[in-house]
Formats: sequence, structure tokens, C-alpha cells
Amino acid sequence: MAVARSPNRTTRGNNQNSGIEEEERDEEMSDDIQTEWQRLREEQRKLEEMRAEIERLRASIPVAANTRGRTGRKGATRDPGDSEERIVSGVMNQLQYMQLDIKPPKFSDEQDKNPKEFLAELENFFQFKHVREEHKVLVTENLLDGRAKVWANSMTHTFTDFNAFREAFLHEFYSIPIKVKLKTQWLSQRYRYNEGTMQEYFYKQRRMAKNLEPHMSAYELNYTIVQQFPMRIREALAACDHSDIDAVAQALSRLDSIQRDRDFEKKRNAWNREYRQNEHIDARRADANVYRIRLAWLEAREKDDGLYVHVINVKDANFNNERENEYVKDKKKLEDEELCESINENVNASDLSVVCEKDENAMLKEGDNYVMRDSCKNIAKMPTVNDYRENAIGEEEEELENETETSLESLCRIGESAIVGTTESFERDLDM
Repeated sequence: MAVARSPNRTTRGNNQNSGIEEEERDEEMSDDIQTEWQRLREEQRKLEEMRAEIERLRASIPVAANTRGRTGRKGATRDPGDSEERIVSGVMNQLQYMQLDIKPPKFSDEQDKNPKEFLAELENFFQFKHVREEHKVLVTENLLDGRAKVWANSMTHTFTDFNAFREAFLHEFYSIPIKVKLKTQWLSQRYRYNEGTMQEYFYKQRRMAKNLEPHMSAYELNYTIVQQFPMRIREALAACDHSDIDAVAQALSRLDSIQRDRDFEKKRNAWNREYRQNEHIDARRADANVYRIRLAWLEAREKDDGLYVHVINVKDANFNNERENEYVKDKKKLEDEELCESINENVNASDLSVVCEKDENAMLKEGDNYVMRDSCKNIAKMPTVNDYRENAIGEEEEELENETETSLESLCRIGESAIVGTTESFERDLDM
């Protein structure tokens, strides 16, 4: 029997569901409001920073505040919006610089960086960052490390301006002994192929020579740098005008191109040699695979005749061209010459041992001659050709010994007969 639901209960349940959905919507709306509020606060902070930057730039730009009513040289009244336009343009330029960044230079001693080069980089940094004159000394002291930092902290007096600091800095880190030392180090340098191109070395040496004293002329500077190259480079640049920087640089660029072609040719030759070696190894491996296939074919072919060829030790990478010692086992005593030739073409005696299932004759092939050996069953390695040669030499020596013994015996018999004859004649003389 179905039970009818009460209308009041259904309405109450719908109200509860709608209440939950409204709470969820309120929470989502509250989260969105909080997120938007955080974004607005961040935007307000950025606006305040920009307003402060504008006020600072306005104070630094020398613009007259009361420009209204002023007249120019020709009596024309200046536009009051002219000053505002200049302020806005200055603010825009400053905002563009704020998007860029430059790394400040560091200095520890003359071995780390040339002191004059450090001062030149420092001036560029001050100009880029719009550092005020009264702040330059403080900024410079924070950029010093090592011995330079110790020297700056040991100064008893405070520098009034940056020019005074510059003079004291050069007196300490760019004295006459240091100048001579740095120039001697520059002159003693030599070009090496693993340090980059010749043109790059030429430009690097010219950049370093800017801070050397006394200064050299263009011809002297280029000639000195050219002398730091190897002999063949100096010979190639002998006809070049050393007073022309572009001519020397272009000549070095062409020599760099030739050197790259030469290096590529060496690498290509090395690749070709390696490829040929790998190709030779692959060919030997292919011969090994063909050899295994032939052995399997021979085993299947001779299985019906009761002859089994078993490979005991096969060295894959030892297929030499020498075929002096080769072993052949044939039940029918070489009735099948094709089988023997197939095995002899692929088998090396030092790599292969042949074992026969039955007690049959083992054949040793040396050219067109075959030597018999009985009872080859369970033999791991058969005699080599050298063994048979030694046996042949031994047989010859034995025959020679037999001939010698025969000759001695014949001589003994001749001597005995001579002695007997002499004794008989002596006895006849006594009887007479």
C-alpha cells in the first residue's frame, strides 16, 4: 500500500536545499570580493609608487613653477602646458629605464680587472641609474671587494666628491709598477686555437689595450697583436696593412674560415676511417653468421649419412685469412670433396675442433695431401701440421742414423776380415 507524502514535508525539504545553495553562492561571492579587493589594493600600491616617483622626478627636473605670463625672446607667451609635457616625458623615460637592469661592476684588485676599465664601467652605471653626485662615493664603496674593500675601509678621511676618490683609487691600484706589470702581461699573451677564433682574439686584445699606458698608435698596436699569432698566421698577414684595423680583421676572418674548413676535413677523414673499420668489423661478423648457417646446413645434410659435425669452441672475431691448419672429418674418407672444401673455406684450426660420433678416421688437410689418424673419438684438438712436420723430420733423422749404423757395421766386418786374413798368413810363415 503506497503512502502519500505530506505537502508540508516536501516544501520544507525544498526550502532547506535552496538555503544551502544560497549559502554556497554567498561564499563564492565573498571569495570573489576578497580577491578583487586584494587586486585593487595592489593596484593602489603601484599607483602610490608611481606618484612618489613622479614627485621625485619633478623635484629633480629644473622646471620653473611659475611659467605663466613669461614671454620669450620674441615676446610670445609660453604655453603653461609646456612644463607639464616635459615632466610627463621625463616620467615616461624613467619608467622605461625602470624596466631595464644593468649589473653593477665589481673590483677587488688589479689582477681581477683593469682599474681604468672598472672606472669606465662605473661611469656608465651611474649614468644609467641616474646616481646623484653626492651618492657616487657611497655606491662605489659598496661595489668593492677583497683588497680594494680593505683599502677603502682603512682610509682615515672621507672623500668629499667622486673626483677625489678617483685620484686616490688610481694612485693605489694603477701606479707605475702596476702599469708596467699589466702591459708586460698583455705583451706576453699568445693566441691558442682552443680559445676562440683569431678575429675574436684580435678584438679582445684591442679592448684590453685601451687601458694600457703609454698608449700605442694603431699601427704599433695591430702589429704587436699580429706577432702574438703562430708563424703561419704572421706569414699570411705579412702583406696586410697593419694600420688599417678593418683590413686586419677581415684577413683574420678569412683565415678563421680556412681553419674551420681544415678542421672539418680532418674530422671527415677520421669519420671515414672509423666507418671503414666498422664496415670491416661488420663484414667479419657477417662472415661469422654465414659460417654458422653453413655449419647448420652441413649438419642437416650429413645427418642422414650418420655423420655429425659439432662445433666446440668458435671465436666470433677471430676469422683470420690464414688457412694453414684445417681439420676435416669425413666418414667416407673424403669421398665428398665438396663437403671438405666448404668446411676448409670457413674453419680455422685454432678456433674449431671437430669431434665425430663414431670411431672413424680423422683427416688432416695440408694443401692437397691428407694424413690419416685413427681413433679420433673424444679428441678435443687434433695434431697440427707442425706436429706432422716434426714427425717427418724425426723419421729422416732415424733413417740417417740407420744408414750410419749400417755403414759402421760394414766397416767393422771389413776390418775383421782383414785381421783374420793377416793372422792366417802369419801362421803359415811360422810353419815354414
